[in-house]
This record gives sequence, structure tokens and C-alpha cells, in this order.
Amino acid sequence: MPKYASTSILMLSTLSLALSVSGCEDKVENKPAAAADASKAPAADKKPAADKPEDDKANADAKAVDAKPDGSKPEADAKTPPGDAAPEADAATDKVADAAAPPAAAADAGAAGPAYFVVRDRGLVELDGGKFTVVANSPKLLLRDLHVAADGKLYLVGSKGIMQVDGAKANMVAETSYKTTGSVDSFAVTKDSSTIWAVGYKGISKWADGKWSTEEKTVLGDDITLIKGVVVDANERVWVASSNKIHTLEGDKWVDVDVSKQFKRKPFFSELLRGPEGVTFAVASSTLLKLDKVDSVNAVDLKTSGFLQLGNLSFSANGNMAITTSMKDVVFANENKSWKAGADFASARIRGLGIDGQGRVWVASDIGVAILKGDTKTEWNSGSVLEIAGQIEDILVLGAGPELPEVGEVKKGGIKGKILTDGKGVAETEVEMCPSPNMMFKKSPCADSPVNFSGKTDADGNFAFAEVPIGAYGVSVKVGDKWQLTMSSNFGQKMKEGETYDIGAIKVKSKK
Repeated sequence: MPKYASTSILMLSTLSLALSVSGCEDKVENKPAAAADASKAPAADKKPAADKPEDDKANADAKAVDAKPDGSKPEADAKTPPGDAAPEADAATDKVADAAAPPAAAADAGAAGPAYFVVRDRGLVELDGGKFTVVANSPKLLLRDLHVAADGKLYLVGSKGIMQVDGAKANMVAETSYKTTGSVDSFAVTKDSSTIWAVGYKGISKWADGKWSTEEKTVLGDDITLIKGVVVDANERVWVASSNKIHTLEGDKWVDVDVSKQFKRKPFFSELLRGPEGVTFAVASSTLLKLDKVDSVNAVDLKTSGFLQLGNLSFSANGNMAITTSMKDVVFANENKSWKAGADFASARIRGLGIDGQGRVWVASDIGVAILKGDTKTEWNSGSVLEIAGQIEDILVLGAGPELPEVGEVKKGGIKGKILTDGKGVAETEVEMCPSPNMMFKKSPCADSPVNFSGKTDADGNFAFAEVPIGAYGVSVKVGDKWQLTMSSNFGQKMKEGETYDIGAIKVKSKK
């Protein structure tokens, strides 16, 4: 069965310093608030601060951080989390002798099924029968894992616990808390639904007989700092990935799995997933491992060359496999077909991935959704579908997937705000806005995005952008000769068509 491939929430994209904005299929003249008069912007949406998303609050809630100037290293060079080994970069270029081929192309697509979208501040959104519906009770924030488990049911985990999704409603199965499990990042359900395994910063937790028991992560070894994933395979074997190792449960003892033959250096594992026929797969930097048995660990030959930085991995129930091989490249392994963000579909950065039984690859990007098959594509970019407008963090598609509904014209509104330093407005300074400003860039944080705005603040530090496709955006500000950008890319989540939304004040560091 397929498993949802989790992805980092902080994924910042590159965009263009120009006085125009590129939408889905058209270009719209941008109208920034120049030094003249910001009061000419459309009337603001007068919502109380309590109604705004946390990232939109003024003053202390919105701060900018430094971005790297021209000549910075490529984005792939800056992704190793602190305290962990550098990503393995050699294994994928050296063909492993016993490499396992990707699954054969699936013949039976299966029955039609819904698609699910993880949308920050909105929740889990289901597409079924041509209709988008927010799944009742689904977490609006911190939805960390979503997958079809060994029992064939769809589950998710949020900050309050593990829930089972039944159509357009999520029902709590096992509540979590700081005292019992700590924050849960990944989980696995056994075939008979009697047991749930969960992992997080606190360690390894087991739900059985209606209660949790938790082991500290040191049971995996004294050097273990992070646990990345857990899977229960078709043989009911429990697998766990930590930062640099794979572990499995033998009786009541955790043992390390020997993966040394597949790597020249210490690997860095990012996730563990349950694949077709209940086999476990592990993603490690430039290598995808297939864990058939404890003594049968093989590298999957993705039949691609060059430096790989593997990320999202997705399976359909009938064995189709899609994977991202960089922040911009998607591969449909069964047909050895690939697409590049920005060239084959509109996007600067891929956030999530799904695949259905028909072989359609569903890509969540910084500006919306692209559905790819062969040389055909369907794109729902910023403002096209209001129900999924905002940060789409990942996608899961069941069966052959749903029929694709017609989407209307791009819906647009306005965004305004104020740039502050030391409590005062910053006058005549450059401001950019795009779905994901990039911390690593050559021109500016918004130089490569398909949807971008730029302009200057007025004498009081105010800025405004009109004709903005409804969605979620980040802001970058040039102070002196340095760019600073907001860590959040979720400003404007509550935009309304035809209205200007006030995101409040953004603090930047003063020029030095």
C-alpha cells in the first residue's frame, strides 16, 4: 500500500526582481505602493488580529532573517541538519551490483479513488467526485504524516494524536501527549489494527490495549539523536530509521541492520516508507534502499545519472513509484520518465508528491499543484482552486485517483503591510513577495518564482501589491546591500477575492 512521503515545511524558493507578476497563464501588471501614497491601495480587510493566522500577526510575530547574497552555494549544499553527518553523495553514481530495479509498470490501475491535499492552516482537503472538501477534524497545523497503513485504512498524525480518515472525516484513534509519546513524527499500524508504533523526539512508542508505552531513543544506541521513521512490513517486522542507521526489532531487542555495503560514507536517512506488497524502503540522500529482509538490503537503481538529492517518495497501490531526485526533478521510475520544475511545469520548488494507479504523478509545489502523465499536464496554480489555496505540503492519491475537475479563472486580491526597524517604518526600501523566498540565491530571494511581486516601501515603510493570486506568500526586504526574508511563507492565507489583506508589520534588522 502507498505511504505518504513527508517533507520539510521550510522549503524556500528563488524568484525575479521585476515590477510585474507572472500568474498561472498570464502576466499581470504589479502595482506596488511607491514612495508616493500607500493610501491609494484598495481598502484593507478589517479583521481582528485574533482571526489572522499566527504567521500574519504584526510586530513580534513577523521577523526577517538574513538571506545569502550573490555567489552563495547551491541550495542542495545547505540542507544537512545540524549535528548530523553530511549527506551521502557517492552511492547513487556507483551502480550497486545487486541493485533492485524499480517496480514494473502497473497494469491494473484499480478503481477510482480520492486525492488528499495537506494544506497548512486549512487542514486535509479531499478531492472526490469533482468536489473539494476539508476533512472534518483534520489538523490545520502540524499534520506530520499521512499514509495508507497495513490494515488498508488511511491514517494521519497531528499534534493531538493519530486519526483514521473515513471519507471526509477524521476520527481520533490514539491520543498523544507530551507525557506519553512526546511529539510524533511518524507512525505505523499493524494489519489487525491492534497495535500502533510511533516515533519522535522522545523515542519509540507502542500503542496496545488502549494505552501507550514509550522507550527512550537510547534503546537504539547511545549515539542516536533523531529518529526519522517507522514501518511495519507485510511480515509484521518493525523497522526504524534513525539519522544514520536502520534498526529492526528482534524479539524485544532493537538491533542494527547492516547497510554498509551500500554506502562509501556514513548515510543520512530522511525517511522510511512502506511500499508495494508491504516491503520497506529507506531514503538516504542519494540512495534508495529496498529492505526485503534483514540480510537482504539492496539499492534501487533509479536509472538516472548525476548528483542526486532524494526527497519525496510515493507509491500507488498497484506498484507505480515516483520520487524527487532534487528540489526540482521528479522521476516516474516505472516508465523512466522525468520532469523538471520550472521547465516542464510551473514551479520553483517541489514540496510534496503523490502517484495514482494510472501513473499520473501529482506534484505539490510552491505555487500549487501539477498533475503529470507522459507529455501531458494539468496545472492548478496560485488562485486557481480556493479550497487548496495556500501552502500545499503534500499529496496522497488512492486507487486510480479522481477525475480532474475544471478549475476557473485565477482568483485575485491584494496584500499590504509595513516594514519596521527599531519600531520605525523603513522608507524607500526594496520589497519582494512570492510563495517561497529563497535563502540561497544569485539575483534576489524572489528571482526565479513563476509568481512574484516587487516594489518599494513609501516614506512610512508601507507597501502594497495588487492583483495577487490568492495563496500564501513570503516577504523579502533589502536593507542596505543585504536581503532579509521572513521565515514564514504563509502570509495572506486568509486573503479574499477582490479585497486587500493586511499582513501587519514585519521587523527587519537595521542597516549596519
